[in-house]
Amino acid sequence: MDLKMNRRALLRAGLAAGAAATVIGAPHIARAAGVTLKLAQPDSVQHPFQKMFEEFGKSVEERTGGEVRVRVYGGGQLGSSANIVSGVSTGTVDMVVHTAGFFSSYYPKMQILDLPFVFPNGDVAERVLKGSVGTAIFASLEEKAVTGLCWGHHGWRVMETNGKPIVQPADLDRMKIRIQQSPMFAAMFKAVGAVPVVLDVAELYLALSQNAVQGMEIPLASLVASKLNEVVSYVSLTNHVYNASALLMNKPKFDSLGAKNGAILRELAGGLSVTWRKVAADSADAARKVCEEKGIKFNTVDHRPFRERMQPVYDEFRPVLGADLVDMVLKETAT
Repeated sequence: MDLKMNRRALLRAGLAAGAAATVIGAPHIARAAGVTLKLAQPDSVQHPFQKMFEEFGKSVEERTGGEVRVRVYGGGQLGSSANIVSGVSTGTVDMVVHTAGFFSSYYPKMQILDLPFVFPNGDVAERVLKGSVGTAIFASLEEKAVTGLCWGHHGWRVMETNGKPIVQPADLDRMKIRIQQSPMFAAMFKAVGAVPVVLDVAELYLALSQNAVQGMEIPLASLVASKLNEVVSYVSLTNHVYNASALLMNKPKFDSLGAKNGAILRELAGGLSVTWRKVAADSADAARKVCEEKGIKFNTVDHRPFRERMQPVYDEFRPVLGADLVDMVLKETAT
């Protein structure tokens, strides 16, 4: 009798211990069953955006109780810009951040945001991106298995040169200017008589040092983060492109998160959009200070003659982008 009672007691104790272990271990099991999303951003890990996206990742993990985690990979860790931009559609990359110009090779309607001088100021750009234009562009991505989470800003594109500053369009005549790989950027600089040269950012320091190119056109924060401020003498504040950017996600991956976590991700992305614009503005101010301390000269320009010389770009890309979308943008930026 005692032996049977002892066996029953041991069995009850074992069941109780197993139940307790299940309860205690449940959060760990949930986290282990969660998903880790890889987010690729193109700038160096020293760029202020790296920390910003890492903070976004922490917020996602906290709000989802560890069910969704985001790990940020900067500076080409997950491949070239072309690889990460195409990868978000094929699913080799879960999430990607980049500017509209780089996305345009795969999602042509994105080019509408890079029309020269289309945005007179940041307030207008923000309104257009949050309105029907931004919504229409994101909707067009769905057929490529991509979900748009939010719009951001990488800072106004300005012209950095050696030898002489850019004050009027004639200053660009026959000057070799590095551009990103984008048909619109090529057309833009050909329109003002420059010679556009496509180069990866990693090749740009040497190219400027050896005078293979005489200038480039990137935002100030990127100039400093890539240490390219060491090899230029002038910054001309042309602000020819707003440099809209976006956070995109592979649609099947997004759908797999479920309604609850998907809603959390969208909500946090909305907050990120606001932070993004502020970080871009603050980073540009800080970068200008660094450049001026190194002796780089800044100058403003009259935008009108540049805009007039680049007007043919609108006519060239109107059939590519679609007349309806171009008209929609022109209407919204005029009000």
